[in-house]
Amino acid sequence: MAAKPADALHLLATVRDPDKRQQLALSVTEMCVAQPLSPSAEPIAGDLLITLSTKSDLDTKVAMAKKLASCDWAPHSAVRHFAFDEIEISAIIIEKSDKLTQKDMIELAETGSIEHRRHLAMRANLCLPVTDRLAQPGEPIVLRALANNDTAEISEDTLEVCLHV
Repeated sequence: MAAKPADALHLLATVRDPDKRQQLALSVTEMCVAQPLSPSAEPIAGDLLITLSTKSDLDTKVAMAKKLASCDWAPHSAVRHFAFDEIEISAIIIEKSDKLTQKDMIELAETGSIEHRRHLAMRANLCLPVTDRLAQPGEPIVLRALANNDTAEISEDTLEVCLHV
């Protein structure tokens, strides 16, 4: 009996019709946020969401990101994937998702675009390792966002850099 839903999902995943793919991506996202996933189901759901998103249009990805960003039990791998996506998608995750780890944010500060860093600098309650990493490139737009972030922990060195922009 358990194989039937999996078979149905696999069949839907092979459909080339963009509308049906969108429907599948949003339905799987809904299933993931409806209730906490078991530890064994979470990585599978995350992989499925990532696979579906890679073949989805921008509007579908934005809708998926909005649902996942506000879910405490969203699959971490999917949240992380969306955080590194196009800025229209990643900004949603960066702003709202509690599933991003300090390690994720540091990597995003190191490898993301200047827009990823700017959005990250505006995120509430940033810790010192993240703000220090964000300040390192010395990008004025990122430094201004950090300086205006009342909830971020900012070291004296980083504050000094921000004040000289």
